[in-house]
Amino acid sequence: MRLLAIFAALAVVTLAPTTAVLADEGATLNIFEGGEFTAGGYVSLGFLYGAGSRPDALGVPVSTVRSHVASVTGNPAGLAYLETGGVLIDVLPALSASITDYVDIDGQAEDMIDDALEGMSSPSLTPVYPSIEATAGQQGRLVAGVAAFRLGPVVAGASLEEPMSINFSMINTGLEGFAESVKDEGGTQIEIELRAMADAAADLSFEMRRTSFAAGGSVTPSLAFGASVQRYTGAASAVGTVRMDGTISYAGQEFTFNDPGDPWHNELGYSANGSYSGDATGWTAGLSWQATDWITVDAAYVKGPELTLSGRLTTVENTLEALSGDGLELTELSPTQPTLTESDVTVEYDSVAFQLPSYLGATASFRTGFLLTTLEYRSYSTGLTFTYDGETTGVDLTDGVGVMFDVGIFRIGGGVMRATTVGTSEDHQPEEMLLPMANVGIGFGIGDSLRLDSSILSASTEVMRISASYEF
Repeated sequence: MRLLAIFAALAVVTLAPTTAVLADEGATLNIFEGGEFTAGGYVSLGFLYGAGSRPDALGVPVSTVRSHVASVTGNPAGLAYLETGGVLIDVLPALSASITDYVDIDGQAEDMIDDALEGMSSPSLTPVYPSIEATAGQQGRLVAGVAAFRLGPVVAGASLEEPMSINFSMINTGLEGFAESVKDEGGTQIEIELRAMADAAADLSFEMRRTSFAAGGSVTPSLAFGASVQRYTGAASAVGTVRMDGTISYAGQEFTFNDPGDPWHNELGYSANGSYSGDATGWTAGLSWQATDWITVDAAYVKGPELTLSGRLTTVENTLEALSGDGLELTELSPTQPTLTESDVTVEYDSVAFQLPSYLGATASFRTGFLLTTLEYRSYSTGLTFTYDGETTGVDLTDGVGVMFDVGIFRIGGGVMRATTVGTSEDHQPEEMLLPMANVGIGFGIGDSLRLDSSILSASTEVMRISASYEF
Protein backbone atom coordinates (compact mmCIF):
# COMPACT_ATOMS: atom_id res chain seq x y z
CA MET A 1 0.00 0.00 0.00
CA ARG A 2 2.78 2.43 0.86
CA LEU A 3 4.54 1.57 -2.40
CA LEU A 4 1.40 2.42 -4.36
CA ALA A 5 1.00 5.67 -2.44
CA ILE A 6 4.60 6.68 -3.19
CA PHE A 7 4.12 5.93 -6.87
CA ALA A 8 0.89 7.95 -7.04
CA ALA A 9 2.49 10.85 -5.19
CA LEU A 10 5.41 10.92 -7.61
CA ALA A 11 3.02 10.98 -10.55
CA VAL A 12 1.14 13.95 -9.13
CA VAL A 13 4.31 15.81 -8.16
CA THR A 14 5.80 15.49 -11.61
CA LEU A 15 2.64 16.59 -13.36
CA ALA A 16 2.34 19.84 -11.46
CA PRO A 17 5.19 20.63 -9.05
CA THR A 18 4.87 24.33 -9.73
CA THR A 19 1.13 24.48 -9.14
CA ALA A 20 1.68 24.75 -5.40
CA VAL A 21 4.79 26.92 -5.36
CA LEU A 22 3.03 30.18 -4.65
CA ALA A 23 1.46 31.13 -1.36
CA ASP A 24 1.99 34.90 -1.14
CA GLU A 25 -0.66 36.98 -2.84
CA GLY A 26 1.90 39.18 -4.61
CA ALA A 27 3.46 36.30 -6.56
CA THR A 28 2.36 35.30 -10.04
CA LEU A 29 3.11 32.34 -12.25
CA ASN A 30 3.99 33.50 -15.76
CA ILE A 31 5.16 30.28 -17.44
CA PHE A 32 3.96 26.70 -17.11
CA GLU A 33 5.12 24.00 -19.53
CA GLY A 34 4.11 20.47 -18.75
CA GLY A 35 6.71 18.59 -20.78
CA GLU A 36 6.27 14.91 -21.65
CA PHE A 37 4.72 12.28 -19.41
CA THR A 38 5.09 8.57 -20.20
CA ALA A 39 3.62 5.77 -18.09
CA GLY A 40 3.31 2.03 -18.60
CA GLY A 41 1.66 -0.75 -16.62
CA TYR A 42 2.04 -4.50 -17.05
CA VAL A 43 -0.09 -6.90 -15.03
CA SER A 44 -0.36 -10.69 -14.92
CA LEU A 45 -2.63 -12.40 -12.38
CA GLY A 46 -2.19 -15.99 -13.45
CA PHE A 47 -2.53 -17.31 -9.88
CA LEU A 48 -6.28 -17.29 -10.50
CA TYR A 49 -5.86 -19.84 -13.33
CA GLY A 50 -2.85 -22.02 -12.49
CA ALA A 51 -0.49 -23.52 -15.05
CA GLY A 52 -1.68 -24.49 -18.50
CA SER A 53 -4.21 -22.88 -20.81
CA ARG A 54 -7.23 -25.08 -20.02
CA PRO A 55 -8.71 -23.71 -16.79
CA ASP A 56 -12.21 -24.21 -15.49
CA ALA A 57 -14.83 -21.50 -15.89
CA LEU A 58 -13.94 -20.02 -12.48
CA GLY A 59 -10.18 -20.33 -12.79
CA VAL A 60 -7.75 -22.92 -11.38
CA PRO A 61 -9.12 -26.29 -12.59
CA VAL A 62 -10.91 -28.43 -10.02
CA SER A 63 -12.03 -30.80 -12.79
CA THR A 64 -9.50 -33.39 -13.91
CA VAL A 65 -10.85 -34.22 -17.38
CA ARG A 66 -8.77 -31.62 -19.27
CA SER A 67 -5.94 -30.51 -16.95
CA HIS A 68 -3.65 -33.59 -17.24
CA VAL A 69 -0.06 -32.65 -16.24
CA ALA A 70 -1.29 -29.20 -15.15
CA SER A 71 -3.02 -31.00 -12.26
CA VAL A 72 0.18 -30.29 -10.33
CA THR A 73 -1.13 -26.73 -9.87
CA GLY A 74 -4.84 -27.62 -9.93
CA ASN A 75 -6.57 -30.70 -8.53
CA PRO A 76 -3.67 -33.12 -7.88
CA ALA A 77 -6.00 -36.12 -8.13
CA GLY A 78 -5.82 -35.65 -11.90
CA LEU A 79 -2.21 -36.86 -11.89
CA ALA A 80 -3.47 -40.40 -11.33
CA TYR A 81 -4.75 -40.47 -14.93
CA LEU A 82 -1.29 -39.94 -16.46
CA GLU A 83 -0.06 -43.25 -17.82
CA THR A 84 3.64 -42.45 -17.42
CA GLY A 85 4.19 -38.68 -17.06
CA GLY A 86 4.40 -35.41 -18.88
CA VAL A 87 5.85 -31.90 -19.10
CA LEU A 88 4.30 -28.50 -19.76
CA ILE A 89 5.54 -24.96 -20.36
CA ASP A 90 3.56 -21.71 -20.34
CA VAL A 91 4.46 -18.54 -22.24
CA LEU A 92 2.89 -15.10 -22.10
CA PRO A 93 3.18 -13.24 -25.42
CA ALA A 94 4.05 -9.54 -25.17
CA LEU A 95 0.88 -7.47 -25.62
CA SER A 96 0.12 -3.83 -24.88
CA ALA A 97 -2.40 -1.14 -25.76
CA SER A 98 -2.52 2.62 -25.41
CA ILE A 99 -4.77 3.74 -22.54
CA THR A 100 -5.07 7.19 -24.10
CA ASP A 101 -7.02 5.63 -26.98
CA TYR A 102 -9.82 4.73 -24.57
CA VAL A 103 -9.55 7.21 -21.67
CA ASP A 104 -9.26 10.99 -21.95
CA ILE A 105 -6.19 11.24 -19.75
CA ASP A 106 -5.03 14.43 -21.47
CA GLY A 107 -8.31 16.18 -20.69
CA GLN A 108 -8.26 15.07 -17.06
CA ALA A 109 -4.68 16.33 -16.65
CA GLU A 110 -5.58 19.68 -18.20
CA ASP A 111 -8.52 20.10 -15.82
CA MET A 112 -6.32 19.25 -12.83
CA ILE A 113 -3.67 21.77 -13.87
CA ASP A 114 -6.24 24.49 -14.57
CA ASP A 115 -7.75 24.02 -11.11
CA ALA A 116 -4.32 24.19 -9.47
CA LEU A 117 -3.30 27.31 -11.40
CA GLU A 118 -6.52 29.18 -10.71
CA GLY A 119 -5.82 32.36 -8.75
CA MET A 120 -2.03 31.98 -8.93
CA SER A 121 -1.19 32.65 -12.57
CA SER A 122 -0.98 35.90 -14.44
CA PRO A 123 -3.90 36.82 -16.75
CA SER A 124 -1.66 36.39 -19.79
CA LEU A 125 -0.51 32.87 -18.87
CA THR A 126 -1.38 30.19 -21.38
CA PRO A 127 -0.29 26.83 -19.93
CA VAL A 128 1.47 24.32 -22.15
CA TYR A 129 -0.10 21.07 -21.04
CA PRO A 130 1.97 17.90 -20.78
CA SER A 131 2.06 15.44 -23.65
CA ILE A 132 0.86 12.17 -22.10
CA GLU A 133 1.39 8.62 -23.30
CA ALA A 134 0.13 5.70 -21.20
CA THR A 135 0.13 2.00 -22.04
CA ALA A 136 -1.06 -1.17 -20.34
CA GLY A 137 -0.62 -4.84 -21.11
CA GLN A 138 1.40 -7.93 -20.25
CA GLN A 139 5.11 -8.57 -20.62
CA GLY A 140 6.25 -11.48 -22.75
CA ARG A 141 7.93 -14.17 -20.67
CA LEU A 142 8.08 -17.83 -19.73
CA VAL A 143 5.80 -18.04 -16.70
CA ALA A 144 5.53 -21.73 -15.80
CA GLY A 145 7.21 -25.08 -16.13
CA VAL A 146 5.61 -28.34 -14.95
CA ALA A 147 6.82 -31.95 -14.91
CA ALA A 148 5.26 -35.19 -13.60
CA PHE A 149 6.49 -38.81 -13.55
CA ARG A 150 4.88 -42.10 -12.61
CA LEU A 151 6.56 -43.87 -9.70
CA GLY A 152 4.77 -47.20 -9.49
CA PRO A 153 1.15 -46.63 -8.41
CA VAL A 154 1.75 -42.91 -7.73
CA VAL A 155 2.40 -40.00 -10.08
CA ALA A 156 4.55 -37.23 -8.56
CA GLY A 157 5.06 -33.81 -10.04
CA ALA A 158 6.54 -30.37 -9.46
CA SER A 159 6.09 -26.94 -10.97
CA LEU A 160 7.79 -23.56 -10.90
CA GLU A 161 5.59 -20.57 -11.77
CA GLU A 162 5.41 -16.83 -11.71
CA PRO A 163 1.67 -16.57 -11.11
CA MET A 164 1.53 -12.88 -10.30
CA SER A 165 3.42 -9.91 -11.69
CA ILE A 166 2.69 -6.18 -11.48
CA ASN A 167 5.00 -3.55 -12.97
CA PHE A 168 4.46 0.18 -13.35
CA SER A 169 6.92 2.70 -14.73
CA MET A 170 6.73 6.45 -15.22
CA ILE A 171 8.96 9.13 -16.71
CA ASN A 172 8.30 12.87 -16.78
CA THR A 173 10.66 15.26 -18.55
CA GLY A 174 10.64 18.90 -19.53
CA LEU A 175 8.31 20.38 -16.91
CA GLU A 176 9.10 24.05 -16.39
CA GLY A 177 7.66 27.01 -14.48
CA PHE A 178 8.53 30.67 -13.99
CA ALA A 179 7.21 32.81 -11.11
CA GLU A 180 7.96 36.26 -9.78
CA SER A 181 7.18 38.34 -6.70
CA VAL A 182 8.09 41.60 -4.97
CA LYS A 183 9.33 41.86 -1.37
CA ASP A 184 9.34 45.01 0.77
CA GLU A 185 12.62 45.31 2.71
CA GLY A 186 12.73 48.53 4.71
CA GLY A 187 10.73 50.45 2.14
CA THR A 188 12.74 49.07 -0.76
CA GLN A 189 10.97 46.85 -3.30
CA ILE A 190 13.04 43.74 -4.01
CA GLU A 191 12.21 41.69 -7.09
CA ILE A 192 12.36 37.90 -6.72
CA GLU A 193 12.15 35.53 -9.68
CA LEU A 194 12.08 31.73 -9.66
CA ARG A 195 12.58 29.48 -12.67
CA ALA A 196 12.33 25.76 -12.01
CA MET A 197 12.65 22.66 -14.18
CA ALA A 198 11.74 19.12 -13.12
CA ASP A 199 12.42 15.61 -14.34
CA ALA A 200 11.10 12.51 -12.63
CA ALA A 201 11.08 8.73 -12.89
CA ALA A 202 9.42 6.00 -10.87
CA ASP A 203 9.27 2.20 -11.01
CA LEU A 204 7.06 -0.08 -8.95
CA SER A 205 7.14 -3.86 -9.20
CA PHE A 206 5.65 -6.85 -7.40
CA GLU A 207 6.39 -10.43 -8.34
CA MET A 208 5.16 -13.67 -6.81
CA ARG A 209 6.71 -17.06 -7.46
CA ARG A 210 5.16 -20.39 -6.57
CA THR A 211 6.83 -23.78 -6.28
CA SER A 212 4.44 -26.76 -6.08
CA PHE A 213 5.01 -30.40 -5.23
CA ALA A 214 2.13 -32.82 -5.88
CA ALA A 215 1.32 -36.51 -5.92
CA GLY A 216 -1.73 -38.47 -7.02
CA GLY A 217 -2.78 -42.09 -7.19
CA SER A 218 -5.75 -44.40 -7.63
CA VAL A 219 -7.64 -46.10 -4.79
CA THR A 220 -9.79 -48.06 -7.24
CA PRO A 221 -9.92 -47.99 -11.05
CA SER A 222 -12.57 -45.26 -10.82
CA LEU A 223 -11.51 -43.34 -7.68
CA ALA A 224 -8.35 -41.22 -7.42
CA PHE A 225 -6.90 -38.88 -4.82
CA GLY A 226 -4.07 -36.37 -4.64
CA ALA A 227 -2.42 -33.71 -2.53
CA SER A 228 0.00 -30.86 -3.15
CA VAL A 229 2.01 -28.27 -1.23
CA GLN A 230 2.75 -24.80 -2.61
CA ARG A 231 5.52 -22.47 -1.49
CA TYR A 232 4.91 -18.81 -2.30
CA THR A 233 7.65 -16.18 -2.34
CA GLY A 234 6.99 -12.53 -3.05
CA ALA A 235 9.15 -9.49 -3.64
CA ALA A 236 8.22 -5.84 -4.17
CA SER A 237 10.30 -2.78 -4.87
CA ALA A 238 9.73 0.92 -5.44
CA VAL A 239 12.23 3.43 -6.78
CA GLY A 240 11.32 7.02 -7.47
CA THR A 241 13.18 10.26 -8.08
CA VAL A 242 12.12 13.85 -8.67
CA ARG A 243 14.98 16.20 -9.54
CA MET A 244 14.37 19.94 -9.51
CA ASP A 245 16.80 22.30 -11.22
CA GLY A 246 16.48 26.03 -11.47
CA THR A 247 17.60 29.50 -10.53
CA ILE A 248 16.43 32.21 -8.16
CA SER A 249 17.09 35.85 -8.94
CA TYR A 250 17.07 37.85 -5.70
CA ALA A 251 17.49 41.62 -6.14
CA GLY A 252 19.25 41.02 -9.44
CA GLN A 253 21.68 38.40 -8.12
CA GLU A 254 21.23 34.84 -9.39
CA PHE A 255 21.54 31.66 -7.31
CA THR A 256 21.33 28.11 -8.69
CA PHE A 257 20.00 24.88 -7.22
CA ASN A 258 22.26 21.82 -7.23
CA ASP A 259 25.35 24.02 -7.48
CA PRO A 260 28.30 22.25 -5.77
CA GLY A 261 30.20 25.54 -5.64
CA ASP A 262 27.85 27.09 -3.07
CA PRO A 263 28.87 26.71 0.60
CA TRP A 264 25.36 25.64 1.62
CA HIS A 265 23.14 22.64 0.83
CA ASN A 266 21.13 23.47 -2.28
CA GLU A 267 19.82 20.18 -3.67
CA LEU A 268 16.12 20.25 -4.46
CA GLY A 269 14.11 17.13 -5.11
CA TYR A 270 12.71 13.92 -3.73
CA SER A 271 13.64 10.23 -3.83
CA ALA A 272 12.17 7.00 -2.52
CA ASN A 273 13.68 3.52 -2.39
CA GLY A 274 11.83 0.56 -0.92
CA SER A 275 12.33 -3.20 -0.91
CA TYR A 276 10.01 -5.87 0.54
CA SER A 277 9.98 -9.69 0.56
CA GLY A 278 8.26 -12.63 2.24
CA ASP A 279 7.07 -16.21 1.82
CA ALA A 280 4.16 -18.47 2.80
CA THR A 281 2.88 -22.03 2.33
CA GLY A 282 -0.46 -23.29 0.98
CA TRP A 283 -1.84 -26.72 0.17
CA THR A 284 -4.47 -28.56 -1.89
CA ALA A 285 -6.26 -31.90 -1.45
CA GLY A 286 -8.42 -33.41 -4.17
CA LEU A 287 -10.59 -36.37 -5.20
CA SER A 288 -11.74 -37.60 -8.60
CA TRP A 289 -14.46 -40.18 -9.32
CA GLN A 290 -15.08 -41.54 -12.79
CA ALA A 291 -18.68 -42.54 -12.26
CA THR A 292 -19.13 -43.82 -15.83
CA ASP A 293 -17.29 -43.56 -19.12
CA TRP A 294 -19.00 -40.22 -19.74
CA ILE A 295 -19.41 -38.71 -16.22
CA THR A 296 -16.58 -37.54 -13.95
CA VAL A 297 -17.09 -35.90 -10.56
CA ASP A 298 -14.20 -33.97 -8.95
CA ALA A 299 -13.69 -32.08 -5.72
CA ALA A 300 -10.77 -30.14 -4.22
CA TYR A 301 -10.05 -27.99 -1.21
CA VAL A 302 -7.53 -25.21 -1.81
CA LYS A 303 -5.93 -23.47 1.18
CA GLY A 304 -4.61 -20.09 0.10
CA PRO A 305 -2.04 -18.61 2.50
CA GLU A 306 -1.50 -15.07 3.73
CA LEU A 307 1.68 -13.80 2.11
CA THR A 308 3.32 -11.13 4.27
CA LEU A 309 6.00 -8.90 2.76
CA SER A 310 8.27 -7.06 5.17
CA GLY A 311 10.90 -4.51 4.30
CA ARG A 312 12.15 -0.95 4.48
CA LEU A 313 11.27 2.25 2.68
CA THR A 314 13.76 5.12 2.66
CA THR A 315 12.65 8.55 1.51
CA VAL A 316 14.86 11.60 1.10
CA GLU A 317 13.22 14.99 0.71
CA ASN A 318 15.27 18.09 -0.03
CA THR A 319 13.06 21.17 0.30
CA LEU A 320 13.35 24.91 0.71
CA GLU A 321 13.00 26.19 4.24
CA ALA A 322 10.47 28.68 2.90
CA LEU A 323 8.25 25.81 1.75
CA SER A 324 5.20 25.27 3.99
CA GLY A 325 2.04 23.26 3.74
CA ASP A 326 0.41 26.15 1.88
CA GLY A 327 3.13 26.39 -0.75
CA LEU A 328 6.35 28.26 -1.35
CA GLU A 329 6.39 31.88 -0.19
CA LEU A 330 9.00 33.61 -2.32
CA THR A 331 9.13 36.58 0.07
CA GLU A 332 10.29 34.28 2.89
CA LEU A 333 13.47 33.27 1.08
CA SER A 334 16.79 34.15 2.70
CA PRO A 335 18.30 37.25 1.05
CA THR A 336 21.83 35.79 1.30
CA GLN A 337 21.09 32.08 0.73
CA PRO A 338 17.80 31.88 -1.20
CA THR A 339 18.54 28.39 -2.56
CA LEU A 340 19.32 26.97 0.90
CA THR A 341 17.51 23.63 1.26
CA GLU A 342 17.05 21.26 4.16
CA SER A 343 17.16 17.49 3.88
CA ASP A 344 14.68 15.16 5.59
CA VAL A 345 15.56 11.45 5.55
CA THR A 346 12.88 9.01 6.70
CA VAL A 347 13.28 5.25 7.11
CA GLU A 348 10.13 3.19 7.69
CA TYR A 349 9.84 -0.51 8.36
CA ASP A 350 6.53 -1.75 7.02
CA SER A 351 4.75 -4.97 6.16
CA VAL A 352 2.03 -5.71 3.63
CA ALA A 353 -0.14 -8.85 3.91
CA PHE A 354 -1.66 -10.35 0.78
CA GLN A 355 -4.43 -12.92 1.44
CA LEU A 356 -4.98 -15.50 -1.31
CA PRO A 357 -8.43 -17.14 -1.65
CA SER A 358 -9.28 -20.46 0.04
CA TYR A 359 -12.20 -22.49 -1.27
CA LEU A 360 -13.91 -25.86 -1.63
CA GLY A 361 -14.74 -26.63 -5.23
CA ALA A 362 -16.80 -29.36 -6.89
CA THR A 363 -17.34 -30.13 -10.58
CA ALA A 364 -19.33 -32.57 -12.68
CA SER A 365 -18.19 -33.21 -16.26
CA PHE A 366 -20.36 -34.82 -18.93
CA ARG A 367 -19.02 -36.10 -22.26
CA THR A 368 -21.61 -36.51 -25.02
CA GLY A 369 -20.03 -37.22 -28.39
CA PHE A 370 -17.55 -34.45 -29.20
CA LEU A 371 -18.86 -32.07 -26.49
CA LEU A 372 -17.43 -31.98 -22.96
CA THR A 373 -19.50 -29.91 -20.50
CA THR A 374 -18.29 -29.08 -16.98
CA LEU A 375 -20.51 -27.60 -14.28
CA GLU A 376 -18.84 -26.23 -11.17
CA TYR A 377 -19.52 -24.67 -7.79
CA ARG A 378 -17.08 -23.11 -5.34
CA SER A 379 -17.56 -22.04 -1.73
CA TYR A 380 -14.94 -19.59 -0.42
CA SER A 381 -13.72 -19.29 3.17
CA THR A 382 -11.30 -16.40 2.48
CA GLY A 383 -11.22 -13.74 -0.18
CA LEU A 384 -8.59 -11.58 -1.83
CA THR A 385 -7.41 -8.77 0.48
CA PHE A 386 -4.48 -6.47 1.28
CA THR A 387 -3.62 -5.41 4.82
CA TYR A 388 -1.30 -2.52 5.59
CA ASP A 389 -0.81 -0.42 8.71
CA GLY A 390 -3.82 -2.01 10.42
CA GLU A 391 -6.18 -1.38 7.50
CA THR A 392 -7.56 -4.05 5.18
CA THR A 393 -9.02 -3.62 1.73
CA GLY A 394 -10.15 -6.03 -0.98
CA VAL A 395 -13.03 -8.42 -1.57
CA ASP A 396 -14.50 -11.16 0.60
CA LEU A 397 -15.55 -13.95 -1.75
CA THR A 398 -18.66 -15.99 -0.90
CA ASP A 399 -19.31 -18.55 -3.64
CA GLY A 400 -19.42 -18.96 -7.39
CA VAL A 401 -20.96 -21.03 -10.19
CA GLY A 402 -19.74 -21.60 -13.71
CA VAL A 403 -20.01 -23.73 -16.83
CA MET A 404 -17.43 -24.74 -19.46
CA PHE A 405 -18.05 -26.11 -22.96
CA ASP A 406 -15.16 -27.91 -24.67
CA VAL A 407 -15.17 -29.44 -28.15
CA GLY A 408 -11.45 -30.22 -28.13
CA ILE A 409 -10.33 -27.55 -30.57
CA PHE A 410 -12.40 -24.73 -29.08
CA ARG A 411 -13.59 -24.05 -25.57
CA ILE A 412 -15.60 -21.29 -23.95
CA GLY A 413 -16.74 -20.85 -20.38
CA GLY A 414 -17.72 -18.38 -17.76
CA GLY A 415 -19.41 -17.84 -14.46
CA VAL A 416 -19.99 -15.42 -11.68
CA MET A 417 -18.72 -15.10 -8.10
CA ARG A 418 -20.49 -13.33 -5.27
CA ALA A 419 -18.36 -11.01 -3.17
CA THR A 420 -18.47 -8.20 -0.65
CA THR A 421 -16.00 -5.34 -0.57
CA VAL A 422 -13.76 -5.26 2.50
CA GLY A 423 -12.38 -2.15 4.16
CA THR A 424 -11.53 -1.20 7.72
CA SER A 425 -11.34 2.56 7.16
CA GLU A 426 -13.98 4.70 8.83
CA ASP A 427 -15.58 5.82 5.56
CA HIS A 428 -15.81 2.33 4.00
CA GLN A 429 -19.29 1.00 3.32
CA PRO A 430 -19.44 -2.72 2.44
CA GLU A 431 -20.97 -3.37 -0.96
CA GLU A 432 -22.20 -6.64 -2.37
CA MET A 433 -21.04 -7.30 -5.92
CA LEU A 434 -20.95 -9.94 -8.63
CA LEU A 435 -17.57 -10.71 -10.22
CA PRO A 436 -17.89 -12.10 -13.77
CA MET A 437 -15.39 -14.66 -15.01
CA ALA A 438 -14.87 -15.73 -18.61
CA ASN A 439 -12.26 -17.53 -20.64
CA VAL A 440 -11.98 -18.54 -24.27
CA GLY A 441 -9.37 -20.84 -25.74
CA ILE A 442 -8.30 -22.99 -28.64
CA GLY A 443 -6.11 -26.08 -28.74
CA PHE A 444 -5.22 -29.12 -30.74
CA GLY A 445 -3.12 -32.26 -30.50
CA ILE A 446 -0.11 -33.10 -32.64
CA GLY A 447 0.28 -36.82 -32.81
CA ASP A 448 -0.55 -38.89 -29.76
CA SER A 449 1.51 -37.02 -27.16
CA LEU A 450 2.01 -33.31 -28.01
CA ARG A 451 -0.68 -30.69 -27.48
CA LEU A 452 -0.72 -26.92 -28.02
CA ASP A 453 -3.25 -24.70 -26.26
CA SER A 454 -3.86 -20.99 -26.10
CA SER A 455 -6.01 -19.04 -23.70
CA ILE A 456 -7.25 -16.16 -25.85
CA LEU A 457 -9.10 -14.37 -23.06
CA SER A 458 -9.06 -14.91 -19.30
CA ALA A 459 -11.19 -12.13 -17.87
CA SER A 460 -10.38 -10.24 -15.96
CA THR A 461 -6.65 -10.96 -15.72
CA GLU A 462 -4.30 -12.17 -18.43
CA VAL A 463 -5.05 -11.41 -22.05
CA MET A 464 -3.38 -14.44 -23.63
CA ARG A 465 -1.36 -17.49 -22.59
CA ILE A 466 0.18 -20.18 -24.78
CA SER A 467 0.94 -23.69 -23.48
CA ALA A 468 2.71 -26.71 -24.86
CA SER A 469 2.34 -30.08 -23.12
CA TYR A 470 3.87 -33.47 -23.89
CA GLU A 471 2.76 -36.72 -22.28
CA PHE A 472 4.97 -39.77 -22.46
